[in-house]
Order: sequence, then C-alpha cells, then structure tokens
Amino acid sequence: KIIQRIRPDVILLNEFDFDPDGIAIVNFMANYLLIPQADDIPEGIDYTHYYVAPSNTGIPSGVDFDNNNRTTDPNDSYGFGFFPGQYGMAVL
Repeated sequence: KIIQRIRPDVILLNEFDFDPDGIAIVNFMANYLLIPQADDIPEGIDYTHYYVAPSNTGIPSGVDFDNNNRTTDPNDSYGFGFFPGQYGMAVL
C-alpha cells in the first residue's frame, strides 16, 4: 500500500531475488503494483521500466571460508546466500 500511496517516481527494492529473465519482477509489477491494495487507493502504479542486476550472493566459491570443512554452505558463497541471486535488488 505504501508504494501506491506515496507513488515514487523511482524505487529501489532490496532483497528482491534475481532471475535472469525478469519474470519475477514483471509478475510483481503486474500482480501487485498494478492492482490497488486498499479501498482508498483508486488505481495501482505502473512502472514501465525496470532494472535487475545479477548479484554475487549465493554463488558457490568452492572455498571453505568459515572453516567448517564444507564448501557448499551459504557462508562459503561469494556473497551470503542459499542460491544464486538471493538478496538481489530491482530498480523501478
């Protein structure tokens, strides 16, 4: 509701998981932002442009950074994450 009430020209969404095809951000815009989220909001908000960038979170490093004799934990990724792109961001 806050995004639709404030209606910012540009917004940074943190911790928005990256997907290379942009399906997640397109679905978020179509299924959430374009649909009014409260009775007192007459219309959704339409962002015609977006940017999502790959991040280093969740990318396995192959190195045991936390010295637990495993190289596959989130702590051993280049940026902490359980899968590549976790904790990414999007700009609308």
